[in-house]
Amino acid sequence: MKILLGICGGIASYKCVDLVSQLRKCGHDIRVVMTHNASKMVSPLALETISKNHVHMNMWNEEEYSKVEHIELATWADVFVVAPASYNFIGKVANGIADDFLTTIFSATTSLKLICPAMNTNMYLNPINQDNMKKLTSYDVNFLEPESGMLACGVMGIGRLPKHETIINAIENLYEDTKGNSNKPLLGVNLLITVGGTIEKIDPARYITNGSSGRMGIEISQEATRLGANVTAIVGNVSVDIPDDLKVIRAYSAKDMLAETLKFNKNADIIIGCAAVSDYRVANYSESKIKKDEKVDKVFLELIKNPDIIKTLANDRSANNKLIIGFSAESDNGMENAKGKLQRKSLDAIVLNDTSYIGSDNNKITFITPTNSKSMTECNKKETARLIVQEIIDLL
Repeated sequence: MKILLGICGGIASYKCVDLVSQLRKCGHDIRVVMTHNASKMVSPLALETISKNHVHMNMWNEEEYSKVEHIELATWADVFVVAPASYNFIGKVANGIADDFLTTIFSATTSLKLICPAMNTNMYLNPINQDNMKKLTSYDVNFLEPESGMLACGVMGIGRLPKHETIINAIENLYEDTKGNSNKPLLGVNLLITVGGTIEKIDPARYITNGSSGRMGIEISQEATRLGANVTAIVGNVSVDIPDDLKVIRAYSAKDMLAETLKFNKNADIIIGCAAVSDYRVANYSESKIKKDEKVDKVFLELIKNPDIIKTLANDRSANNKLIIGFSAESDNGMENAKGKLQRKSLDAIVLNDTSYIGSDNNKITFITPTNSKSMTECNKKETARLIVQEIIDLL
């Protein structure tokens, strides 16, 4: 996708370096237009380095006069995103003012438009600003509402630039929606997925868990949603942000996660066991914190086996369950162990990944079915999610 990113001079503009980086990791071509005020908040050189494209600020390009640059950029983009968008920018474009490079391009573009406001709470809620946004909305300009929280000015309220993941999902969903249902191969499909690590309590202060961040499951959920699926995520312990638009059921222990998945199992067309589930739990949970005994050098915990969630779901397979897919994190003999789990648990496919990628932003997987296996090169987990979901679509 060709994305033109406009940056206004709000304090949130510093976040755009990472936003551009994340968009490029998703495979998008990014060009940046920024106001002169924005250039005082974030370096154009940094944005050029990350985007791999020239950053545009000046109406009069001294190096090349053969192109009408604002028209060339306006027609190049699939989606024109302004993030952060200031009170001033919204007011100007809502009233037909084009007095700098950014507003001039915005006035000339026929591409999809997404504005992400970020400003002081009182400015955002100002009736003038609200009226200007309503006016732009009537002209098919899309808005992504800012988040609430502590602002740079010290005020607690609405006005924060949304998380990068939220902005990227909004861009991709806006672009996909224009293509209609033909580009949503999972439209109407109910997908159930487990996400994150489990927590097995020892006492009120201590527990057994693992290093799973939950990112892989969240990315799969988002990709499936983008392609039309109705996703329900049973989420345990995660260290990444959970998108606001994702239907989430929290369940931290293996037993609780199984109980929640069984509530949704019958209506699921696809089930993905992506959670890092503890194989064992403590046999005797202590209601009180276990105190240290200075005379005792060793303490032994008795562990008992947890239920195997994905195997239980496969054994309880309903007529609706077209596909049941597991994950296999291995440190040794990966292919042999993953294929063994695929057969023992009666799965339609299993995703093999190395334990060294747990908690990482990247992943390297092999997608295995009873008749085939496909190894994929290392890439970030968003791209890995796309590869996995495409394999699932091919199986369907």
